[in-house]
Amino acid sequence: MVSSALITAWVAAALIGADGQPTTPSLFESRRSRKCLDASWVSSTAKSLGLDPDALDWQHRKVNPVLRPALERARFILNDPRQHTSRTFDSRCFQPSESFHGVGETIYANGTVANRGICNGTVVLEYNTWESQTMTTTVLAILISEVVGYQVSYFITDGGLDATERMASVGLGTCSPTHVNVEVWTASKLSLLDVFANETSSSAIGYNGQWEL
Repeated sequence: MVSSALITAWVAAALIGADGQPTTPSLFESRRSRKCLDASWVSSTAKSLGLDPDALDWQHRKVNPVLRPALERARFILNDPRQHTSRTFDSRCFQPSESFHGVGETIYANGTVANRGICNGTVVLEYNTWESQTMTTTVLAILISEVVGYQVSYFITDGGLDATERMASVGLGTCSPTHVNVEVWTASKLSLLDVFANETSSSAIGYNGQWEL
């Protein structure tokens, strides 16, 4: 397990690369600002929906518990044994188009990765290469980090058919362990995904994908 304090220290140290060159937070790291659901969002949402952020029920619990500003820091740490092995996110396990982006990731001025960050204790989301998937993943990441309170890491891949294997305790799950893929196109491919169905769960997300000219 990794404490929030250790993650903070790791991020601070990573702002200078191992070779002494200055670095900056990566694009994925900048999305971890915890500023999407700010006080102005609470105010405008409450006004538009006619909700009271401070309303309590008869047991003195908040009626609208998620209608509040984003959490300032993570409250929970995910305990996944797959994240604690020497093979965890070993690049030799990746396809050329795949990459891992952990908490605290920094880059050099030329865009190359200086420090890819850490995965221990984080929820790892699969980040695919089409717009609807990346948009939905980004929204989910905001909810997981700012509302629930977990740190979020990303695994970029265009191999959606390997999603269930990466979520399993065997195969790709031992070296590129992920937890969620919000959109997988399953048409005519369920037999591939079902190989690891006993270690994953799935459901519809409200629409069926279509491919046409």
